Amino acid sequence: MRAIASVLLAVCLCGMARGQAGTERMIVVAPLVGAGTVEDPVRPLGMPARGLPAGVLGMTYVLSDNQKLAIVEITALKRAAIAAVAQTLSASAQAAQVRTFQPHLHSAAEVETAIRAVKKDFKLDAFREVRP
Repeated sequence: MRAIASVLLAVCLCGMARGQAGTERMIVVAPLVGAGTVEDPVRPLGMPARGLPAGVLGMTYVLSDNQKLAIVEITALKRAAIAAVAQTLSASAQAAQVRTFQPHLHSAAEVETAIRAVKKDFKLDAFREVRP
């Protein structure tokens, strides 16, 4: 029984390692929404009040210097999940306030330069999402 459990654990760990290496990522600068209640918590635009959007593995955010914007990192296994979040953001009434950055489209220098306009000490390499 222990041998089977060890094999299953190894298979799961290998799958997780491959998933992390093959994840899609998007950085978003978006306004905060929500009333600040249990039913409607303050959160970045495009994020549901509970849980994560379909296909999204994890996300984290930090507030801008003025506390009105969130700098969000969203991670998913498939680019389609990232595209769905981007589409939701672009369809929002507040879309003009949203900036999205994707590693396959933007260099780290471009991302840091743009985000430092709203958060002076932002460093991309120190910003990583946390998975639940």
